[in-house]
Amino acid sequence: MGQVHVFWGDGKGKTSLALGMALRALGAGLRVHLVTFLKDPRGPSGEITALERLPGFTHEGHGAAEWVVGAPTEGQATTARRALAAARSALRSRSHDLVILDEVLYAVSLGALAVADVLELLEEHSSGADVILTGAWEPPAEILDVADLATELRKSKHPFDAGEPARRGFEF
Repeated sequence: MGQVHVFWGDGKGKTSLALGMALRALGAGLRVHLVTFLKDPRGPSGEITALERLPGFTHEGHGAAEWVVGAPTEGQATTARRALAAARSALRSRSHDLVILDEVLYAVSLGALAVADVLELLEEHSSGADVILTGAWEPPAEILDVADLATELRKSKHPFDAGEPARRGFEF
């Protein structure tokens, strides 16, 4: 079975780190599949747009119509469950060497998914693929327990704190 990687924290770069690993895997001739959870509906980020041009990369976007603020709406929870089903299908297909579940940890921490459902996915998967989970300021301890690698990205300073908006090509 492949390894489970968890990238979390309040710092910038969780998705970029995962997609950097995707680029490395693609360069080695491996197959990578990305499933996005609750992602900004403005469309694919620059790195996803670039990766879609490379052979061996596939992507399924399951973004909510709006950001989750407070408790998720039923529609947001349904979208998250749909993304989890897509991840399960990708792992069962045995067609990928790396499957990235981008922002799945936010879906859990915000209440759109149950931690038990994500743990079940990780426990039942035997495809041999590595799995990367990103998101969350503080992931559930149960997920960290099953991770082979966990990296916390911690913010020291960010332009958002000074009211600067996200910039295309840099933050998305």
